[in-house]
Amino acid sequence: MQKDGLKIIKDKLTNSEIKIIRSEIRESPDMTGYSLSELLQHRNVFKAYKNNELAGACINSDFGENWTEIGGFIVLHKFRRQEIGKLLYRTGFEDAIKRHKNIYITSRNPAMIRILKNSDLKITTSFLKLPKEIQLHSLRFTVNWFRFWEAIRKTIVMNKSGRLIYGYKKL
Repeated sequence: MQKDGLKIIKDKLTNSEIKIIRSEIRESPDMTGYSLSELLQHRNVFKAYKNNELAGACINSDFGENWTEIGGFIVLHKFRRQEIGKLLYRTGFEDAIKRHKNIYITSRNPAMIRILKNSDLKITTSFLKLPKEIQLHSLRFTVNWFRFWEAIRKTIVMNKSGRLIYGYKKL
């Protein structure tokens, strides 16, 4: 997909792209991110390029019987407010639908929350109201030394944007 110098590509992340993305995530109070090995393993990655420069990315991460988490959203600071996040989200959402996957996403970022609230998702702020398969996936994802230490660092150093919300859609 290409529009106004913006191109979305489905491809694995390269080492140089990972370095840029990890640096941006490290400065974001709202993401604990992924380890290097996790980023290298992901197959369903959508990368946004604007005028041949990496502008952002999102990852569709399959789990359980028939679910995908649309996550790892990052739009580099200089490309924000250009609807790149919205386009990445739509691309990830359409990919999940094409692959007949139930969809799960979580965020505390105000811009992403606006996108989610205008989507065809069930929205909740209660972890306990999520389907059990999502709860188990989220717990497995969270119990990771990298994310544990990163969450502590960000809690001490940064202010989070707001309350965490969850969105999901069963097909």
